[in-house]
Amino acid sequence: MMNNFESAKENNIRTSLQLSSSTARQERNLKGKSLIGIADNYVVIDIETTGLDVLCDEIIEVAAAKVEGGIIVDKFTSLIKPENRINNFIMGLTGINNEMVETAPPAEVALQSFVDFVGDSLLIGHNVTFDINFLYDNCQKKIGHNLSNNFLDTLRLSRMLFVQEKQHKLADLINRFGIGRVVEHRALGDVLQTQKCYEYMLGYSADHAVKLKHLGPQVKSSLRGRRKVRGNIVSEMENLFAELKY
Repeated sequence: MMNNFESAKENNIRTSLQLSSSTARQERNLKGKSLIGIADNYVVIDIETTGLDVLCDEIIEVAAAKVEGGIIVDKFTSLIKPENRINNFIMGLTGINNEMVETAPPAEVALQSFVDFVGDSLLIGHNVTFDINFLYDNCQKKIGHNLSNNFLDTLRLSRMLFVQEKQHKLADLINRFGIGRVVEHRALGDVLQTQKCYEYMLGYSADHAVKLKHLGPQVKSSLRGRRKVRGNIVSEMENLFAELKY
């Protein structure tokens, strides 16, 4: 069941939710553009939710990492107290239980802090349209903010660079790139893994002469020099996760 949930999220599959998602999508007139390319400065984002339906499910965690010149310089993470109780499946998937969110800030407070953190930066995530749609609708509803940031999807980038591969879930990428062994299923953990995946793919594109458009101002250091495809960095990611304080 867990694999089914992740497949539905990461492949943007909507079956019984097609009507509600379509209705919501029509109202996102100010949503940013989906881009593909090289970015030196950006913010990686991820959310955890109580389900897949943007109209009735809730965000229970949001995280972001600010990146400058390909290096993480700041992090943001917050649990969010939902209006309804978290069900057993989501608790098992994410490890986020009702006790943990009991003292968490409400969506209005957490989302305002998130918006302040990301500013007008390019937002990057894995299957990021899922996150963007949830954040757009909730920011609009809860704090009256139109999340109009442009965004880049590492799932889409992976499909473009590795056309021979059939699977492009985050779990597939971190194993394929030697970044990690398991997906955290916590927002900040997924953010850190996604950032490593993005930088790996930029290094891969440079090493294989894949031409990508440069998005925004370019840092002085050369792309090839800074983003060379690296060996196994599982231990590095495990050290990062050990430092996380949820």
